[in-house]
Amino acid sequence: MTQRASPPLPWKTRLYIALLSAVTDGVRRSDGTINRCLLSFFDARSSASAKPRRGVRTADVSVDPSRDLWFRLFVPSSASSGRIPVIVYFHGGGFAYLSPASRAYDAFCRRICREINALVVSVNYRLAPEHRYPAPYEDAVDVLRFLNDGGLASADATAAGLADLSRCFLAGDSAGGNMVHHVARRWAADAPGGWKNLRLAGMVLIQPFFGGEERTSRRCGWRGRRWCRWSGRTGCGGCSCRRGRAGTTRRRTCSGRGLMASWRRRCRRRWWSWGASTHFRTGSGGTTRG
Repeated sequence: MTQRASPPLPWKTRLYIALLSAVTDGVRRSDGTINRCLLSFFDARSSASAKPRRGVRTADVSVDPSRDLWFRLFVPSSASSGRIPVIVYFHGGGFAYLSPASRAYDAFCRRICREINALVVSVNYRLAPEHRYPAPYEDAVDVLRFLNDGGLASADATAAGLADLSRCFLAGDSAGGNMVHHVARRWAADAPGGWKNLRLAGMVLIQPFFGGEERTSRRCGWRGRRWCRWSGRTGCGGCSCRRGRAGTTRRRTCSGRGLMASWRRRCRRRWWSWGASTHFRTGSGGTTRG
């Protein structure tokens, strides 16, 4: 099968990917937990600003302090008196890293808010491995309920006056894209009578982070690829399942941690020669189980 040509990655992007991979490896302990204190030295953050910066003002709104559930609200300063759509954004990071305060996501959501002229609600959900599945999905749904029940009016009356909850969009990248899918399903399950004000008008999934316990037909075509260690067993494509003699399993690491490690190995081996589109077209392997 002939592979399609992929555009080369800019050197800044390649450098960023290499540094990101090194940091995520460095802060992960051998038992799978994450050294949050060490990570804080590398995760540059931006604080909320009531004074507009680049045409957008921001505020951190608490939803449930007991579990540190909050969101960063982005409001365009150029918004007219009319209603504007609401974009609920879920950041990426493999369900384990980053937050709405991370500088990259603060700048990204600020740009969306300014260029689209929409309110952006960037959710700070609980992270793995401290909080297991389905904690991120539950946090995301609770933020939607907070908006549906009028919580924004008490937090920021001006923003509440601009928000058109009948035009609410879910958006996210990587793990956040995974959350968009599952949160939308949960919203739809309760839609007949559970949502009075908030209506989902659409979804935006940016390179969503999906995985499964059964190989798909496309993954079966990975046999022989240098980055794929094939075990001959039904399991997660690309993970390191090793077989012992007489077909017995000697060690199996099909956990979320094993998949993340496999994903990072593939990035390091192939990213420099592949383009971004080819890498994400072949899939990045993952799990929704924190």
